[in-house]
Amino acid sequence: MIPSLKCLKIRDCKKLEEIITKGKENEAEFCTTHHDPPQLQLVGLKELIIDSCPKIKCLGLSSQGAPKLETLVMKDCPLLEEIVEKEEGILKDVILFPNVTSLTVRYCPRLLRTPFGFATPSLFQAHPLCLIAPSNLKTVILGGFHGYRKIFSATIARALLQLEWLQVYDCSSVEEIFEDAVDKIAIIFPKLQWLEFEFLPSLIKIYGRNSSSDLFRCPLLKDVTIRECPKLLHFPFQRQSVPLLQEFRIVSYGLTMEELSNKYGKEMLESGKPLLRLISKDVENRFFLDLDE
Repeated sequence: MIPSLKCLKIRDCKKLEEIITKGKENEAEFCTTHHDPPQLQLVGLKELIIDSCPKIKCLGLSSQGAPKLETLVMKDCPLLEEIVEKEEGILKDVILFPNVTSLTVRYCPRLLRTPFGFATPSLFQAHPLCLIAPSNLKTVILGGFHGYRKIFSATIARALLQLEWLQVYDCSSVEEIFEDAVDKIAIIFPKLQWLEFEFLPSLIKIYGRNSSSDLFRCPLLKDVTIRECPKLLHFPFQRQSVPLLQEFRIVSYGLTMEELSNKYGKEMLESGKPLLRLISKDVENRFFLDLDE
């Protein structure tokens, strides 16, 4: 047991296949040597970062082994398939990591699997992200996933009451960030401040349709970046739903400023954005809009 261990970072370990494995008495052990390793209970672990470990397949975590985990980062691990051992609940509908506030998953193509009973699930309904409680998440960064059309179901979106920063990038199949609520009850993100959507070639809508803008409310949102999302033409933001919005950027290096202005100008004027910043391949322009006109 190492109760004082609070942060574990593993980077650029080209041959590492496991972090925690089963010992002789079926207890978690830390894989640091070929000799018989000591038993390790990660009771105090708050931060786990796994970066650029191309052979790792399972993190081997359990809710008992890391009950205080707050930050989970998994990046550039192409063979990673599991966060926890299967017998620890990977096939059960339970929350194993209720205290995670910061989640980053980037370029781990084998990690997510479609759960039974969902024909077209959202990304957060897939294993193992469904083991993380959405209610405490403050930062979510997702990149390099393919095969999912939406990121959050309406039910999960309503649970993101602590979310402050959301970034989604390089996901070729994503068409929708937040699922349109069938019950037409507003989805409110009381603490959300930053939104970034980048290199999403299939993205059509952030939430719902242009007509349902009043159902998407972010009272603290101040910064939005849309980069290289060519199919995204409508935005769910209205003056009353984003009163503190300071800057709204649309970036496309494949278009000239004239093309970019023609593509989004009408949408911006109708939606009443306080500040629109267009960045094209030839020039950068800012448009200050008088919302009271």
